[in-house]
Amino acid sequence: NKTARPYFVHAQNVAEFAYNIAKNYDIAKIFTPSEMYTIGLLNSFGILILKTASDEQKEYVEDLLEGYDDLADKVRGVFYSGIEAPYLGMVYTKKEGFPDAVDSVIGFWNDMDEVKNKELLPAHKIIYLAESLQSFNEGNLEFYQLDKEILSTFNITSEGQFKGLLNMLTKA
Repeated sequence: NKTARPYFVHAQNVAEFAYNIAKNYDIAKIFTPSEMYTIGLLNSFGILILKTASDEQKEYVEDLLEGYDDLADKVRGVFYSGIEAPYLGMVYTKKEGFPDAVDSVIGFWNDMDEVKNKELLPAHKIIYLAESLQSFNEGNLEFYQLDKEILSTFNITSEGQFKGLLNMLTKA
């Protein structure tokens, strides 16, 4: 499917970046680098559903929302803006029985204030950095838009360092 291809490439790159970041920075003690790879793939699941959804799949989303009233409005908002895509991914992983820790990283990688279990913050930061690197690489994000506090976790203080990491990871 030509529509889905860019989103699969995005997911694969985020997953590979997350794996290598976890492997080299060793800050996500709760997840192994391989588990961070899987979370990186699942992280893009929500946007993939949104951008390629058939009517049948949209109905499936409504089925997923049953029993998750606290997230339903946010997920429905996805179909109008796409900004809330992480919540759709989180609802999917919840429904499929993934551990709460995985649900949290997928749902709140871009909103650290919502993270209830602070031990998960390093994993959230890895996914944030991996997603940011890929979005920057695609031209969808500028360096000035990034959270400098999160970047400092990885000793990134300049755009040159950020681009250097991106260059290193794309060659890995």
